Amino acid sequence: MKKGSFVISAFVIIIPFFVRGDYELYDDYKNCMVNTKIICCNSREVEKLLEEKNSFILKNENMTYTKINIRGNTDGNLVNGGFAAEQGEYIFLKDDGLYRTFSDMKTDWKKLSDDIPKNINVIGEWIYYIKDIDLYKIKIDGSCKTHLLKDKFIGFFIMKDNWLYCYDYKGDTLYKIREDGSDYSLLDNKCGTTFTIDEQWIYYKKEGALWKISVDGANKTKILDENTRQCIVLEQWIYYTNDQNKLCRIKIDGTSKQVLVSEFVNSFNVLDKCIFYQGFGGVYKVSINGEGKEVLANKKEYWGSLCLAGSNILYFKPEFEGNEFEIVNK
Repeated sequence: MKKGSFVISAFVIIIPFFVRGDYELYDDYKNCMVNTKIICCNSREVEKLLEEKNSFILKNENMTYTKINIRGNTDGNLVNGGFAAEQGEYIFLKDDGLYRTFSDMKTDWKKLSDDIPKNINVIGEWIYYIKDIDLYKIKIDGSCKTHLLKDKFIGFFIMKDNWLYCYDYKGDTLYKIREDGSDYSLLDNKCGTTFTIDEQWIYYKKEGALWKISVDGANKTKILDENTRQCIVLEQWIYYTNDQNKLCRIKIDGTSKQVLVSEFVNSFNVLDKCIFYQGFGGVYKVSINGEGKEVLANKKEYWGSLCLAGSNILYFKPEFEGNEFEIVNK
């Protein structure tokens, strides 16, 4: 178990699916450290840390630790097609089907389904993904495949806090819904295909501008009068590419616009204070401020997608060139 792993009360409803035994509850987040016998904390500070790490730790009486995602995937991976996701020691990814492998990408390869997935989200013992415009879930061992929301035409979704936030092709709508189809809530219509979510807000494209709306559907606000392509929110900043394929960022209130990469950027992802992007001739890395450009790989193609999983950058070639991917060292 790595130092700084925590567990919080906000997710106690999930516990019966994964652990057995008696647990202790601490109110003081400072007690929620490695080697303490805890299962959850009430501190909001701990919850914030967990959201940043996108996971929490469940521990049973046999001192077995299980890392469980809080949300199904990173926004950065999802806006790159969601072709890979990780949970604990495993990576779940697209190849000639849906696969699971250890994070070293060398051992324990297992084909879970012949479906070619996109928008992969993993939470606990379930994998959620889109095949064509249909939403499915399947257990992480490849069993119990289930077709969800059969009356919807889902082009993109993010799973967070037991909600599915979805873009629907048929209605050109943004909404949230439970996986059983209950509690449907329309958030907006005439929206762009992809969006990004932080703790309180959804940031999305609409009518050539960038908007935000709270996760409960209130306070819709235009924050940028500019068309955006890929869009990722991280630590009070929104990173995006514009119609000129430049990589920019603005604060979440729409102020302090900065151009970080002025050359052509097809796709990008953000992790650990670094930006990884793919443009003409290669895959590159810069700091979160757009400085210190490094060449990571030379690529003739410039329409690929970059997903980050484990210590790997997974470069997925365009779908019209097949379902191949390559590993690029960070």
